[in-house]
Amino acid sequence: MNIGLIGCGQHMLNTMIPNIIGNRNCTIISACDIDKTRLIEIKSRLGNINLYESVEKMLDNEDIDIVVISVNPEMHMRFTKLALDKGVNVYVEKPIGHNFEGIKKLHELAMKNSLSVEYGAKWRYTEATKIAKEWLNKNKKKIKLITLDATFPIGIEKNPWGMSPMMGAIQEVFIHAIDYILSWIGYGIKNIHLNIANNTDCTKL
Repeated sequence: MNIGLIGCGQHMLNTMIPNIIGNRNCTIISACDIDKTRLIEIKSRLGNINLYESVEKMLDNEDIDIVVISVNPEMHMRFTKLALDKGVNVYVEKPIGHNFEGIKKLHELAMKNSLSVEYGAKWRYTEATKIAKEWLNKNKKKIKLITLDATFPIGIEKNPWGMSPMMGAIQEVFIHAIDYILSWIGYGIKNIHLNIANNTDCTKL
């Protein structure tokens, strides 16, 4: 599968690209970013790929099967729609967007064009998560309450992506914890009670 990258920041360079090139079925053929220094850096790592400063031009000129999107979240929905309109499958970092109606339209567009959109809640596929799901399935008749204590190795920024500290914390890290539960028991959740403590700077959320 031919892969096109949208956004060449540190997360793409250090986390996403190693996973992509580790899959023998994937070949990165192009990359797009508005920062030329990032494009130079990514070409030095990947070699013979085509570079673009315009997502539209990359989608028009390249034979791409999947785009991988990792940019400021406010651009996720726009770039996802551009790819779907061009008949390209999408892997987009979380959050896909902040507008439910907009996300619903993207889902409808993907279904209409027989395309897939996957977002970055990939931790549900780890071995530990699978083991937890198997145990819950075996004991689901006995379970009344699930408590998940999640600890992350980095502090929570005060205003990630320009959001409030609470929303930023939820969408940056705790979305993974919520997705764990969704993968275990489905989407029939009525209430989620969330308590966040930031030990790095004791920001009051």
